[in-house]
Amino acid sequence: MGGGKIDVAAGFRDLLRAFADHDVRFLIVGAYALAVFARAWPRRLRATFDDVSVAVLGRADFLANKRATGRLQDLADAERLVRTRRRRKPTRRTP
Repeated sequence: MGGGKIDVAAGFRDLLRAFADHDVRFLIVGAYALAVFARAWPRRLRATFDDVSVAVLGRADFLANKRATGRLQDLADAERLVRTRRRRKPTRRTP
């Protein structure tokens, strides 16, 4: 997350540019915008959609949003992301 470049449809790109040009604060959170803006905004990440820099949810807020929807697919997505993170986490060895 953060910093990747994603191609988007022209209409959506125009909307993002309009927001950016007018200093509109927004978060892209997916289909269900259940994350609390005031808490999520300080922890936001930056991503680039075409040539427009936008704010996106950080990992913790993204997971909270997925869980808050209650949809089976979102709950499964959240669990998969947590499991993937655990597998990638390096283990510390003690001497």
